[in-house]
Amino acid sequence: MRTYLTRWMSVLILLSCVQAALRIFFAVGLTGSLGAETQQQIMNMVDSPLEDWTATITLPFFVLGVSGAVAAGGLLLNRGWGVYGTAAVSLATIAYDLWAALAIQPSALFGMVVPMAFLIYAVGIWGRGNHRTVVS
Repeated sequence: MRTYLTRWMSVLILLSCVQAALRIFFAVGLTGSLGAETQQQIMNMVDSPLEDWTATITLPFFVLGVSGAVAAGGLLLNRGWGVYGTAAVSLATIAYDLWAALAIQPSALFGMVVPMAFLIYAVGIWGRGNHRTVVS
């Protein structure tokens, strides 16, 4: 079977899954579904006071988390759309985290690490023309 699943791509898929799970956890936690204490702990992590948590953090985190999990699943299952979907989610995540770093707090820049690593790795693979190497 021809695949782009290399050791480094596997690491990036694992990190993407972790990041997606954390974004979903934060989104669900902010709704109060995981309890008031969890909601308050998440709210305390944000430096700037926010008036609309749903539109600012909860909804974008949920959408990025779910779409990131779906895209990572596409990569893991070696679907043709997996790389393109993950690239699109990575670009959206970078755009959101860049905005959040400027508008809310600078620590949002840490959310860009995994998407940027994926994009750099994917561009490197495509640049070398070996994105469909056989992995045994």
